[in-house]
Amino acid sequence: MFGPALVLAAALSALWQPAAAAVVETAARLVSVELYPDGARLLRRAEIGLEAGVMRVRVTDLPEKLDPASLEVRLLPATAGAVLGVDVSTRVRASPVHERERQLTEEIAVLEAEAGLRRDRIEAARLQLEMLRQLARGQGERGARELVLGEARPEDWRKAWETLGTGALEIFTNIRDNERELRRLEAELEAKRRELAAVATGARAEGVVEFELAVREPGRAAVEILYGHPDAGFRTLYEAHLTSGEGIVELHRRAVLHQRTGEDWTGVEVVLASGPTLEPAAPPEPEPWFVDLVERLPTVPVGPRIQSEAKLAGMAASAIPETMPFAVRYRLPQPLDLPADGRERTVTLAIDQLPAELAVRSVPALDSGAYVTARLTYRGEVPLFPGELALYRDGLPAGRAHLPGLVPGSELRLGFGRDPAVAVERRLDTSLRSEEGVFGAYRRVERHYVTRIRNGHDRSMVIEVLDRLPVPQDERITVDLTAETTPPSARDVAGRRGVLLWRDLFAPGEERDIRLGFAVSFPKELGIDGLGDDG
Repeated sequence: MFGPALVLAAALSALWQPAAAAVVETAARLVSVELYPDGARLLRRAEIGLEAGVMRVRVTDLPEKLDPASLEVRLLPATAGAVLGVDVSTRVRASPVHERERQLTEEIAVLEAEAGLRRDRIEAARLQLEMLRQLARGQGERGARELVLGEARPEDWRKAWETLGTGALEIFTNIRDNERELRRLEAELEAKRRELAAVATGARAEGVVEFELAVREPGRAAVEILYGHPDAGFRTLYEAHLTSGEGIVELHRRAVLHQRTGEDWTGVEVVLASGPTLEPAAPPEPEPWFVDLVERLPTVPVGPRIQSEAKLAGMAASAIPETMPFAVRYRLPQPLDLPADGRERTVTLAIDQLPAELAVRSVPALDSGAYVTARLTYRGEVPLFPGELALYRDGLPAGRAHLPGLVPGSELRLGFGRDPAVAVERRLDTSLRSEEGVFGAYRRVERHYVTRIRNGHDRSMVIEVLDRLPVPQDERITVDLTAETTPPSARDVAGRRGVLLWRDLFAPGEERDIRLGFAVSFPKELGIDGLGDDG
C-alpha cells in the first residue's frame, strides 16, 4: 500500500507536469550539528512560501564538500506537500565563499586604500616643506643683498621668518599626524592579513541543493536539509586530579571540537555522538570451520630474528581497533560558535568526584620505583568515550595515559607517578641452601629473591608488590614455591598466570622483607628456555 504522501506527490506531479515550475532561491541557516570523532552531520533550516502545484526550491550558500549520499531534504509539516527529487551541484562565486574570508578581504582593501591616501598626504606635505626651504634660501639671499646695499629693514626680516616658521610647523604637524595614522593602519593591516592567512581557504565554489516540491495549498513551511561532512569532528580529553590526603579523584571530562567545513558556525546547537560513521551495521555471517589430519613435520628451530618476526605477525593479526560497545550522545547545554579555520575549541562536559582506594604499587623485577595508584569505580550517569588522560597528584602533573571507554559501574586503576618516600629493593638471595641438581630423571633449578620495602611516609600506607613465577609451557616442566616464600595475597592477578601480589599496611617508617623462591624441574636430557639468570 502506498503512503498518503507518495500518492499526493504522484497526483500533484501528474496534474502540474506541463507547467514550468517556479524557482524559489533561499539560504538555509545552520541550526544544529551532530559531531562524530571522524565527521559531522549538519542540519539547516529555511522558511519558504508555498505555491500550489509543483515548485522548485534552490538552497545556496552550502559547503562545497557536503556528502551527496548523506543528503536528506524534509518539508515541515509533512502534510504541506512532498519532496519529488533532489539535485546537488556547485556554483562558482566571484568572491570567497567563506564569510569571514570575504569580510577580511574587503576590510583589507579599504585599509590599503586609506593607507595609500595617508602616504600621498605625507608626500604632498614633504613637497610643501621642500618649497618652503627653497623660499627660505631665496629670502636669505635677498636679505644679504639688501644689507650690502644699505636697504635692510629688520622688521621685514622678522615678519618673514615668523611666516616661514609658522608654515613649517603646520607642515611638520601634518606629516607627524599622517605618519602616526599610517603606522596604525599598517598595524591593523598586518593583523588582518595574519587573520586572513589563518582562515583563507581560497574556495570560491559553494554547494547548491535544488529540489521539487509538490504542494497542495499555498502557505508557509519549513525546509530542513541534513547532510554529512568529513572535515569536522571532536576528540575527548580527561584530567584526573588526585587529592591524596582525601582519597578523592576529580575527573574532568572535556571535548575538543574542530571544523573546516568552509563556514563559521555561529550560535549552533551541538551534539557529540560516539558512533563511528563507518561502523559495521550488522554482525558477520559465520562460515563452516573445518579440521583435518595432516602429517606431522619435524620441528625446525626458530632463530631469534624469525621468532621475533613471528611474534610481531601474531600481534598484528590479533590487533583489534578500539570501538565502544555502546552509543552515547552528549548535547551541549549552550549553542556555541566555532570558526571554519580549524582552530580547536575545548568545552567541559562534566566533573565527577570519585572516591578512590589508594595504594603504593611496585613491580621490582621490572622497575625499582614505587608508584601511587588509585582504584576507583566510575559512577557517572552516561558511558565515557575513550580519550587522552592527563594525571595530576596534589596539583602537580603526574603523567599521561589513555582512558578506555567506560560504562557506569566500571572499575578503573590509575597511576599517579612515583612515590619517592617508598623505597623498594629486589636482589637475588644466595644465602639460602640450594637443593639444585639432578634427581633421577629430572633436573632441578632454584631461584631465591628478597625484596625489601620501606615506608618513608609519616603515615601508614597500603603497599602492593607484584612479582612472578615462571609458567610452564610443557607438561614435563613443574614449578613450585619454596618453603621460605612469603605467602602472597593473591595469585594469577587479573588473570595473568604466574603473577603474584603481596598487599599489606605498612606503618610509618616500617621496613619489611618479602621473600620469593621457586624450583623448576624438567627432564635432565632437555634444556630449558626462558628462565634466564635473574628471573
